[in-house]
Amino acid sequence: MTRSAFSRADALRLYLVEGPLATVLAVGALVVVWEIGATIIDQPWLPKFSAALARAIELFASGEIQPILATSVSNLVVGYTLSVAIGLALGAGMAMSSKVQYAFRAYVDALLFIPPVLYAPLVLAFLGFSDVALIGVIVMFSAFVITASVQTAVTAVDHELQEMADAFGAGRIQMMREVVLPGAMPQIFAGLRLGMGRAVKGMIIGELFVTVVGLGALERRFASAFDAVGVWAITMIVISLAILLIWLVQAVDRAVNWWAA
Repeated sequence: MTRSAFSRADALRLYLVEGPLATVLAVGALVVVWEIGATIIDQPWLPKFSAALARAIELFASGEIQPILATSVSNLVVGYTLSVAIGLALGAGMAMSSKVQYAFRAYVDALLFIPPVLYAPLVLAFLGFSDVALIGVIVMFSAFVITASVQTAVTAVDHELQEMADAFGAGRIQMMREVVLPGAMPQIFAGLRLGMGRAVKGMIIGELFVTVVGLGALERRFASAFDAVGVWAITMIVISLAILLIWLVQAVDRAVNWWAA
């Protein structure tokens, strides 16, 4: 099928059939290796996959995990949404204006490359033990990856198209809406996927070390009790959540950027 023959529905259907299927097969292979490896090694710190899965199912069946998961996901959604807003605005501003780039480049580079766990205590010092502090950690983990991706995407848009639009009298806002954003959107979504992965990481680290709530707090409780099965069960839940959310971002990507399939 040629690119011109693709429709938005075709691109989304192709992703839903091939994308998750490949992931399921890869995860299935890992599960087999995990189960066999744990049986051979036979150490308390590495339980079998079947044992960890049974504990995860037990947590859901008892109703213990649902409110904890809801707390984590709600904070993640707020933090990621703020990260996307900051990343889109700041990244596009840095790409379109040299003054904005000179003003924020050093801060973005520093916050992008310094391990966020180092400045998580600063967030705690300023915001205390609260959901706001956790959301702040998520933003610190995610926003600047998105910013860098958006800046790169916008900068890479074909300059000839921009010059043509400028020749036809397009203003700055119209240029951004009609030329720059459509051209940059595929690469922007690549940054959004990276940002989602970083946001989940920030959520767990924030819950472990900053607010001690949600999935991170439950995992910390299991670790303190030397409950390896419980720790691995929570790890499985977190990984499943991350994969599901990244699939969601990819599905939106396919729906928006169907023409690039």
